[in-house]
Amino acid sequence: MIGWSAKRAQIAAKIAAKGGPATIMRTTSVYDKHTDKTVETSTAIPCFAFLGNEEAKDEQGRLISHLIATLTEEAKSEDKVIFGGQTYTVGKSVVIAPAGVPILFSAVLNT
Repeated sequence: MIGWSAKRAQIAAKIAAKGGPATIMRTTSVYDKHTDKTVETSTAIPCFAFLGNEEAKDEQGRLISHLIATLTEEAKSEDKVIFGGQTYTVGKSVVIAPAGVPILFSAVLNT
C-alpha cells in the first residue's frame, strides 16, 4: 500500500506534466503600532498548476462556468495565482486531505 506522502508526490508529478509552473502570491498586512502604519509583505510560493473549467447550474437554472486551478500547494482566498503569463485571484479554495494529509489543492480563479 502506498503512503500519502508518496501519493502526493505522484499527484504533483501528474499536475506538472499536464499543466506547468505557477506562482502563488500571498500578501499579508501587519499593523505597526509604533509607526501607526500598516506594512504589506508579499510571499511567492512556487508550485505547479493545471487549469480547467467546471460548469454547473445556478439556482435559476442558468449555466455558469468557473475556472478551476488544481495546484501542488495551497492557495487561500484573495491570493494571486500567476500561470501562463496571466494573473488570477483566488475566490474559494479546497484542500483534499485524506487521513489528514494534504495531497491536492483546488481553487476557483477569478480574472
